[in-house]
Amino acid sequence: MTEPMSSQRSVRYLAVIVGLTGVLLCVSSEADAKSSSAPSNTAAKAAACDYHSHPTITTVTPNHAKPGQKITIIGKNFGAKGCFHSVSFGAKSTDAWTYVSTTTVEATVPNLLPGAIPVTVSTEGGTSQYQLQIQAK
Repeated sequence: MTEPMSSQRSVRYLAVIVGLTGVLLCVSSEADAKSSSAPSNTAAKAAACDYHSHPTITTVTPNHAKPGQKITIIGKNFGAKGCFHSVSFGAKSTDAWTYVSTTTVEATVPNLLPGAIPVTVSTEGGTSQYQLQIQAK
């Protein structure tokens, strides 16, 4: 017949079991994290965004545009594609834009009233504006 375990001994065994369970969970989590990340020798890595290079719009062509017309926004420091956020016309943001390069973005003018409207580009490094003359349809 076996002797009943003392309460002190039970507490020690429980502490060991809890400790081992914690170690196993940590090791399992680290293994999952390592297996889900891309191999370090792959050539395709995400571009790092430059938070310090402020974007600047140098020109918008054409500089007089009608709603529905495509414009080309040229500048510098637009960053990598994943770092470019948006184009807006005054208070109206648009999803109708295409990232072309670190210096060029194309956008379609939304339905706006005629007049001078600031075109704004937004990147990880900040925003830049350029006045665009909106003409009547």
